[in-house]
Amino acid sequence: MLKNISPLISPSLLKILAEMGHGDEIVFSDAHFPGHTFNPTVLRADGLGADALLAAVIPLFELDAYATPVIMMAPVPGDSLDPAVEAKYRKALNYDGEIEQMERYAFYERAKKAYAVVITGETAKYGNIILKKGALENLYQFARLDRRVAVVTDAGVPAEYAQRVADQCRDAKIITVPQGEASKSMKILESVLRQMLEFNMGRGDLVIAVGGGVVGDLAGFAASIYMRGIDFINCPTTTLSMIDSSIGGKTAVDLGETKNIVGSFWQPKLVIVDPSTLATLPRRQYINGLAESVKASLLADPELFAIFEKGDIDEQIGEIIYRSLRFKKSIVEQDETEHGMRKALNFGHTIGHGIEAVKGVKGRRTVGLYHGECVALGMLPMIESKALQKRVRAVYRRLGLPLRTAYNKDKVYAEMLHDKKAQGGQITVIKVPGLGCWRAETIPVEGLRPLLGMED
Repeated sequence: MLKNISPLISPSLLKILAEMGHGDEIVFSDAHFPGHTFNPTVLRADGLGADALLAAVIPLFELDAYATPVIMMAPVPGDSLDPAVEAKYRKALNYDGEIEQMERYAFYERAKKAYAVVITGETAKYGNIILKKGALENLYQFARLDRRVAVVTDAGVPAEYAQRVADQCRDAKIITVPQGEASKSMKILESVLRQMLEFNMGRGDLVIAVGGGVVGDLAGFAASIYMRGIDFINCPTTTLSMIDSSIGGKTAVDLGETKNIVGSFWQPKLVIVDPSTLATLPRRQYINGLAESVKASLLADPELFAIFEKGDIDEQIGEIIYRSLRFKKSIVEQDETEHGMRKALNFGHTIGHGIEAVKGVKGRRTVGLYHGECVALGMLPMIESKALQKRVRAVYRRLGLPLRTAYNKDKVYAEMLHDKKAQGGQITVIKVPGLGCWRAETIPVEGLRPLLGMED
């Protein structure tokens, strides 16, 4: 389904298109062509003549609005690729290869140079995901910022990132909360909401999260309940939030020691993933986030798992993020509120959340395990193939994720009984019988004990 891009592109390009009189005819849609690593976003202009299309395309590239990798043209009657028109396109697109004539004329050279990937859904319901270096400082190209904007961040995120976003807004307020899981609390939530109210934010205004998963969860939940819901944009700055928590619409705060028990489903209008922000992330945090990507590879992407086994993690981080996002987005679009296949995303989390409650870095507990490290430990008992389990352990060693940890099993088990998936004395767990496949199994909660290595 094609979707009008007018709300997403820069004002200067909109002006150009409006002057041409073709603004409403230019759309983005999903597409895939053999030989492309990524699904490129396609600029498609139906009914535009060659000169008009060229006039629209060149400003798009110059403004770097999307670094569109592929251009498709539908010729109008009487319009053909005569030598003069062809020469214009070749010069404009820096393309000297063969032009393949199909139903539409297509130029592929831009795909080789593109460094922006725009993942779009069939509708705007789940928002767009912009994966591009430098996207944070070009947020204005993708979002309407001519309104009041609350930029929520935490003390652990470099202040320049939130300021970079605020500087692009007409009227912005930066709300900084303390660093860490303790900020996902009712007290901090109330503080954020009060600051939004004091800023006189209305129903047409916007909340932007700039930071990791804690900031995204907190800001997203605040957006979902302020005036019964206002627009939300997520700008994740950690591997964990880029790969996992930034999409899917789950927003929440903790209640006491119980994680994510008060929350809502609230889809971001846009997710800006700028890998350049990872440069300031401590190495352990960087690796911590990759655990969620390992999870995605085990569930559905053997090629991604191969990168973790033999690839260059730092050089291929863009592809790792893209593959992880593509996997989660496909799941969320099919099952937004976790009534079916979205349960697969809980792989490793039943045990992982239990370990995190007992040994995780949280509140005054500054020494312990991070979320991804706990999920990594929680995945191992759920892998049914001994051979695959051995390969996963090798990947953990390669990345620097923990293979084991000492913890009080009774306390972890007690925390697992508070899991949201536990109902009527039963719980659904996700098991992986082999690479790239999974199954959901409903077991009595007592069945968790042997998975923790506890005797009956």
